[in-house]
Order: sequence, then C-alpha cells, then structure tokens
Amino acid sequence: TGGLQGSAFAGVWHLYVATTYDGGATWTTVDATPNDPVQRGCIWQGGNANVCRNLLDFIDATIDHQGRILVGYADGCAGAECAQAPAAASGNAYTALASIARQSGGKRMLAAFDSAPNVGAAIPGVPSLSAHRAGSMAKLSWSEADKGGSAIESYSIYRGTVSGAETLLTTVGTATSYIDKTATDTSATYYYKVAATNASGTSCAENEVAAPYVGSSKIGYKVLDDPSGTTNEPATAATPDLDIQSLLLSQPTSGVTSGKVVFKLKVANLASIPNSRMWRIVWNSPKSPTSQFYLGMTKDATGVLSYEYGTVKTSTVGLVLGLPVTTKVGTPDAGSFTPDGNITIALSPDKIGSVRVGDLLGAIAVRTYATVTDQIRSTNAIDSSANATANDPTANAATYVVISTSTTR
Repeated sequence: TGGLQGSAFAGVWHLYVATTYDGGATWTTVDATPNDPVQRGCIWQGGNANVCRNLLDFIDATIDHQGRILVGYADGCAGAECAQAPAAASGNAYTALASIARQSGGKRMLAAFDSAPNVGAAIPGVPSLSAHRAGSMAKLSWSEADKGGSAIESYSIYRGTVSGAETLLTTVGTATSYIDKTATDTSATYYYKVAATNASGTSCAENEVAAPYVGSSKIGYKVLDDPSGTTNEPATAATPDLDIQSLLLSQPTSGVTSGKVVFKLKVANLASIPNSRMWRIVWNSPKSPTSQFYLGMTKDATGVLSYEYGTVKTSTVGLVLGLPVTTKVGTPDAGSFTPDGNITIALSPDKIGSVRVGDLLGAIAVRTYATVTDQIRSTNAIDSSANATANDPTANAATYVVISTSTTR
C-alpha cells in the first residue's frame, strides 16, 4: 500500500550484483547481502528529510587489477538488531555505514585471470557475521561469502572473552544462525568468529565481532552510552543536569509499567534543576506521520515540571536540513526523576505507532537544552548524544527491538 515510497511499505532491500561474460546474452545475479539487508522499509525518491531516505545515490561498482568486482554502497541496516530482525518488522537502524562488497571467488571480469585456481573448487570465503546479545544469550547470524565451487558442509563457531583468543565453541551443519545460551557472564564481552568448511577445506575466520553485555529488554537494554569525560563534556561540566550519560529501554513484564515501553535517561545529577530546561529523546519511525517521535521532561521558566511525547518534523530547503520542530501529542503514561540523575518515562505502544513484536526503534538520540522551545537542533543543545556512527560497524547502532511483554528475556 502506498508503493515503495509509502511509510507502510514492507520492503527488505539487499545488494544484488549481476554479471555477464557473453556481452549481455546471459546474466547471473547474486544476492551479495543475503543475511544483512542494506535497508528496511520504504525508499524515498524526492527531497526533504523523509524517514524513507534514499541510499541508492551512494553506490558505485568497479573492478580490481585482476577483474574482481568491488561494489561500494551505504549500509542503512548496520548492527545485529537490524540485520537479524524478522522480514515483517517495521523500522530500520537508519545508519549510513560506508561499505564495500568484494568478489572473493568465481570467474573474473578479465579473461586473463580465468585460471583453474580462480574458478575451480576452492575453500569457502569468510562468512559475514553479526551477533546480537540480549540478556544471557547471544544470537549469531551469518552467510558465506563464496562457496568455493563446492557445497558448504558445516560451520565452526569460535568464542572467547579476549579479542583474538577465540577457541572452538561448537560445529553446526548448514544452518546460518546459532543461539549461544551460555553467554551468561554479564561482566564479560564475548568475541565470536565463524568459519565455513567445504570439500576443499575451511575458510579463514577473520570476521570477529564483539558482543558486550548491554542488558535486556526486561530490565533495560542500553542503546546509548556517553559517560562523563567523553563527547561535549567541557560544555556540560557546569550543567550536570544536562550532562547525558546513558539511555536504556525496557519493557517490564510486571508492575505499574507492565506492557509499556520504558525510557530511562541517566544524566550526571538532578539534585538541583534550574528553570528553563529540556531533555529530549528522539527516534526515527515510519509509523510517525512526520518521520520521528520524541518524548521528554521539561522545566519551564516558572519552575513547572512536566512530561510530554509527540512528533518531530524537519523541513528542508534544497539539500540543507532546516529546523526539527516538535509537536506535543500528549502526556506519557508515567514520568519521574531522581536526584541522582535518572529520568524515567513510560509510554504504551499505541502512543508510538502501535509498535509490534520485532519492530525496530532506530536512530535513537538524546539532546538537552538550557531553554524551552519546540526547536530541537543538535547544534543548539547543551549536550547531544547518539550512536549509529557512520564509520564504526562495531558500535551499538542505537536500535531497540520491541519484544513481547510475556517474554522473560
């Protein structure tokens, strides 16, 4: 409904590469990202700051000196939360990670290099791996880069608590996913590698991914971490009430916030809160009529404290972003703060687009202000923090996966 530019479009976009060796008479098409979509949802073909975006502009293809194909593209679904989401999930990671797909085997684009070692049976290419750790388990997902001309027989999974020191955890058949239910040490970061084996041998396993403990959706899943002493701290040293430290999202299964999506923002200190203060949490959503939702706490010029949620609309002029402007929709189901710096706000799913199990809340950002306004530009904020950086594929992508309230994760 609405076509590929409609906010409800349920497309899952992949990078495909087509090759011909006979002047175009026949073609072979390969899905180069089978287990890691390039983007989810709608694709925008016009201007303005639309949540659908258009990553199709940022693609280029070439060959190396031996005729192997290289494709540069923007990965809009970076992070395991997005890569492993079900096909029917709404939302996206909204990243823009510069990526390169590289041909690792098979026939080249230069005939001089079509020798037997290149096109005959060989060991597989290295699998592309992602790891999503939630609670006391880690879910791994991967796809082989190249079968090497022979069917994959098995995959070997390696794990360690020190980078580069992984040992064999288990060997599975031809499945391309595995749930590690023994990743129970909350003080440890687990590191994983996966190697593929066919009749010719075993691939290298230079695909290490880190899976630090970031909590769980039941007690709090950390989507943003900005401890004191990092970004923008000189500007916030004198304003501890506006010094962002972390953001956790959860969906409790009991208590007064059961069935709600709970946002817990930690700032340095709230023992003393001056008047004219704003704390805003913003995220992208195709279910928002203006592309973004927000919620937050406000202390106005007269000292009145309030909580609100609503939508954000960003107008544009040409390719230059304009002002993101908030429109209040209502009051959250619950809102509170503690002097040690915790702001807790709960919303029922119907207030943020009736999100369903598996949906993604992506591009989550936090901004704090020493003025009360409906304009929330990051450049005007006292402190501003967001993950999903375009140059760090190992970072948490500031994406939250909605879970069932009946789960015990």
